[in-house]
Amino acid sequence: MNYNSLLYFLKVYQCRNISKAAEEIQISRQALSKIISNLEEELNKTLFIRNANGLIPTNAAHKILPHVRTMMREYECIHNSSIMERLEI
Repeated sequence: MNYNSLLYFLKVYQCRNISKAAEEIQISRQALSKIISNLEEELNKTLFIRNANGLIPTNAAHKILPHVRTMMREYECIHNSSIMERLEI
């Protein structure tokens, strides 16, 4: 699990569609689908049910969503702090 996979999870959750999410983050649909599949495998949870109309988040996706958002906020704080230190701000 890494920053990008969590970021991509959030975008897919928001869009409910792999193609739309891939377009918005500017990667291929196949690459994004593989990233989400790898995340599901790593967590040993199905995060989205795929159907003809797009994706439906599972209970597992709903449960991890607030944690992923918290992790992303914390990452941004750490990242921004280290940039400011390097710039001696």
